[in-house]
Amino acid sequence: MVDNQLLLVNSQSKVFDKNLFDGLNWVKNKFNVSKNNFESNKTKFINELKDVSNHYGFKYISSKIVYEGDIPENVFEISSPNHLNLDDEEYYYDEIINHMEHFCKINKMFDLFKDSYIILK
Repeated sequence: MVDNQLLLVNSQSKVFDKNLFDGLNWVKNKFNVSKNNFESNKTKFINELKDVSNHYGFKYISSKIVYEGDIPENVFEISSPNHLNLDDEEYYYDEIINHMEHFCKINKMFDLFKDSYIILK
């Protein structure tokens, strides 16, 4: 009876190990965790932010990474045209944020959006 239990444990361990690696590959593929994919997604994000900001008369300034404790967060800065009043500025800024949220959802980059801030300077 002990031999059967040992055999069962060994066969389950092999299945578990295989499933563990399959699971890790699935996570890697699903969330694009490789550095190259992250940088590629960040470049796509910046290019889209530049385009949509220009569309509303805003200007993309820069991006940087800041740390909230041990967690890196992306900060993207845009500037507003001087001729806008505060209400228009807020309206167009919200339009830019909403556009970027939608863009990230349809391009499977929502994790990047969630860990980012778009700041109006």
